[in-house]
Amino acid sequence: MTRALWTNALHTFCLVLIASAAWAEDAPRELDVVVTVKVSPANLPPDYTESLRSTLQSDMRSAFPRMIAFKAAVPSAGPDKDGAAKFRLFLDYASVVTCGAQFTSKVEKANNAGGNFTKRAWYLAFDQKATFTARLAKWSGTRYEDVMKFGGPVPQKKETREPGPLLVFQRSTPANSNEKDADVCPLSFEEGRSTALQTGMPPSLRAILLSKVVPVTVLKAAPTKMDGVKPVEMAVELKIDNKSPWPLKSVTFTFVQGGIEFSVGSQDIALTAPIAPGQATTVKTIAKPQSGGLQPGTQSAEFVVPTP
Repeated sequence: MTRALWTNALHTFCLVLIASAAWAEDAPRELDVVVTVKVSPANLPPDYTESLRSTLQSDMRSAFPRMIAFKAAVPSAGPDKDGAAKFRLFLDYASVVTCGAQFTSKVEKANNAGGNFTKRAWYLAFDQKATFTARLAKWSGTRYEDVMKFGGPVPQKKETREPGPLLVFQRSTPANSNEKDADVCPLSFEEGRSTALQTGMPPSLRAILLSKVVPVTVLKAAPTKMDGVKPVEMAVELKIDNKSPWPLKSVTFTFVQGGIEFSVGSQDIALTAPIAPGQATTVKTIAKPQSGGLQPGTQSAEFVVPTP
């Protein structure tokens, strides 16, 4: 091959690479997530609202890790432009926070092998009521049209399930200590409130989301191994519905039986073929006790990633 032909070939190859890169940049992503947060009262720290929004966005993204193409650059604060993705998951979160205006404290006398000591704890009254609305929408060419929509109250973590004070700081000092201001909380009110707000962050909504997108119904559950009166292994028949717009490859699911939470791992569910969108299938598998206190429902799902 002559030098001129090599030059022309190299030039053509470079043009193809540039065109391919431009196509990849302009091609819409499969899915993105847009989260809006409304918190009252308005006098809460501004960084709390942003921290809450960021936490919820990461939570929603974790439900569809292979469907979302993360940007290499630092993402902008605002939502992506309309049409930037074929599908968009909208999450609207609204919360009313009630936070006390001053600390309350509790003092206990105790002893151990090291001697007597005084245990002091400071608390701040806290309550939070939140609701959410989630919408999975598809780009029509002019706007996003809902594929599915659901919502409801946000479940509370055990720390905030009942209205009452949250622990913000505690320490122990020797009973005979002459430490100055031992009865004064070392935290400022703002620092204590920030601790309470972080403790009161909502639990993960991923299981709620996935349980709507891929609902799993336990049709039959019979114990195969027992520990006294409690089952430690179950033979389970499941109905798996794929309400997503993508073929479903596998799913991980938990449920409660006899006061014990059982996990059905994706590796245990033998899907002979992906479940098509809008379709359902029935499978049989083995469930085992689950540690960690996960909320019953669909914990994770793997979908077939579309090809360009």
